Amino acid sequence: MKYCKNCGTLLEDTHEHCIRCGTDVTIAENVSMYPIEVMETIEEENQRKKASGKIVAMIIGLVVVLVALVIAFLALGSNMTKPAPAKETAETKDEVPAETEAAVAAEEESAEAQSTEEESAAVNSSNRTVKDDKGKYYDYVEEKDDAG
Repeated sequence: MKYCKNCGTLLEDTHEHCIRCGTDVTIAENVSMYPIEVMETIEEENQRKKASGKIVAMIIGLVVVLVALVIAFLALGSNMTKPAPAKETAETKDEVPAETEAAVAAEEESAEAQSTEEESAAVNSSNRTVKDDKGKYYDYVEEKDDAG
């Protein structure tokens, strides 16, 4: 048994034309194994499956994009935690007039000369002042125990 897709009439397998509407039922596109109501239900189900498949594909694509963004953020984040070397530009350094720069340079030279004199005088005594790499001074006391 077969059904005409045009009008839904039940036909015998031997019929070549629909007995109701005259459609040629020898062509497979014009014939169905199910009545029209059932075919409509089947087509609706197929459309829902396609739509849900599209939604699932979009969700998977979104998850993939989010994972890629997280990986990129972590990769760039590790580079961002390292401090960049400081570049001295006209914006970052204080612009000082030439007269003031000369006065500051002269003061620095006299301070260095005075500190070298103090250091050389302090080296000979057991209590002396020591300057570290950052320019900070510390009192250094040399103590000796019974062993020497």
